[in-house]
Amino acid sequence: MKAVERCERGSHSRGPRLEINLGPIRAAEAVERFGDRVFEVLHNSPEDLCVIKCITPERALAIRESFCAVASIANIDSWLRHVGLGKADARRVREAYGDDAARVVRETRVGWPTRCTGSAF
Repeated sequence: MKAVERCERGSHSRGPRLEINLGPIRAAEAVERFGDRVFEVLHNSPEDLCVIKCITPERALAIRESFCAVASIANIDSWLRHVGLGKADARRVREAYGDDAARVVRETRVGWPTRCTGSAF
């Protein structure tokens, strides 16, 4: 059931929330049909979603785009947390630098935790 919940939310419960155009019923159908491969299908072969009622090729592509955006945000947040930033600092860094957050942190890593706190973000 966790996969259904992640499909519905598009991310972690307290993480970024972007609509992935896949409600609870369609998410449950996707998990039932694709099982552990559901995220692989969302990312690599969204056209396979068209076997689910009411999912057109256009909607499948929109679902993929939204899923990839959510996955990108989750990956950046996870990496920033891994290098020692707390949730709030990781969020501020991601919001300030977007997709470049990991690159910026890698390039300026010395002393980074003290630089990302305070009013700069």
